[in-house]
Amino acid sequence: MVEHAASTYKGMGIDLGSNKNLTIDAEPRERKNPRAVCYLVDIPSDVRLSVKPSGGFGDYRSLFHELGHALHYANTRENAFEFKYLGEPTVTETYAFLSEYLLINNAWVRLRTPMPVTVQKEFLHFQALYRMYFVRRYCAKVLYELQLYGGVTNPPGSTPNSSPAIPATCPCPQTRSVTWWTLTPCFTPQAICAHGSSRRSERRTQQGFWRELV
Repeated sequence: MVEHAASTYKGMGIDLGSNKNLTIDAEPRERKNPRAVCYLVDIPSDVRLSVKPSGGFGDYRSLFHELGHALHYANTRENAFEFKYLGEPTVTETYAFLSEYLLINNAWVRLRTPMPVTVQKEFLHFQALYRMYFVRRYCAKVLYELQLYGGVTNPPGSTPNSSPAIPATCPCPQTRSVTWWTLTPCFTPQAICAHGSSRRSERRTQQGFWRELV
C-alpha cells in the first residue's frame, strides 16, 4: 500500500522519503488501529501518518486521504498556532480528497491494478455511485443539523417533501449526548466544499498527470 502511494506521488515529483518532517509508520503491530490516521504533533516540523496495511480498497482510500492531509501540513510555512491548528478545514480536506480520488482515476486504475477491463468499469461505476452518495449524505446532514441546532423547520433549499422525511428517518435526539462522528456541524459544509474543490482540480489536470515524471 505505502509503496503504491510513494510511487504515485513520485510521479508528481513528490518524494515521500525526502520529507524528513513526515514520518510514516506502517508497522503491523498487533493492537495498532488499522485505519490510517494523520497526527499533527508539531506543524510543519513533525507530522506523522500511522497505517496498518490489511488490504482492500477501503484501506487504500483512507491511506491516500490521510496522506493528502499529511503532505499539506508537512509542507506549510505557517508559524502562527492559530492558523496551523484552528479554523477553516476546507483547504486541508481539499488536498485529502484530491489525493483519495487518485484511486478512482481511470488511468491510475488501468496502470496500477491487475483488474480486467470489465471489472475496472464496474469498479469505477460503483465508486462514482459512492461519491454521489457521499455528497448527498453530507447535504442531508446540513439540513438535519439546521433543524437540530438551529430549530429551522424548513431549511432553505429543501423541498417541501424532503424536510419532514429528515426527522422521520433520522429523528433528532432528545438529549445532546450525540456521538461526535455522527454530527459535526463545523465540518459538514467544509466537506462539501472540499469535495467540489477537489473535483475542479481534477478537471484542470490531465488524466495521467500523476505519472508524467516517473
